[in-house]
Amino acid sequence: MPLASAEGVLFASDVDAVAKRISALGRRYVVVDGFTGAGKSTFAESLAASLQLPWVELDSLLPPPEAVQDESYVERLDLQALGRLLESAQGAVIEGIQPWDALSGIVARTDATAVYLARCSNPAGSLIWHDGVRIEDGDGEGGNWLDRCELEYHRRVRPHQDADVLVVRISE
Repeated sequence: MPLASAEGVLFASDVDAVAKRISALGRRYVVVDGFTGAGKSTFAESLAASLQLPWVELDSLLPPPEAVQDESYVERLDLQALGRLLESAQGAVIEGIQPWDALSGIVARTDATAVYLARCSNPAGSLIWHDGVRIEDGDGEGGNWLDRCELEYHRRVRPHQDADVLVVRISE
């Protein structure tokens, strides 16, 4: 869907407007999802500051790259540490790739506001949720194991369609 035809889209550059919409929903957790390179970490850090919540970056729960070889992204995460972090927090902004898989059994979807951050380099024509990659058509089949895991996740979970809040970051 081109950006011009999307209703209710907020822009990453207006973090306060995004925080206001999220606060109105009144849920304990905020889950920021999106493709690699969308700007999730930068956005989530700013959003957490605006909401006065801790920021949980899933990548910080990964072991060193040489420690694990044949597991998926989520299988590499220290999910016990994630559970402990979230259990002790009154709320949190959680971001990373495949966050709903990582949070399965830890955070109920009803306790979280789903935010999908899309990078859009061509506001007039890009598909806003994945900057022109048509996951439905099989685009992006190549790439490394992480690209393939991420593509499979987006096809299965459809976070761009299930988001409570859709946020676009315009990139050069």
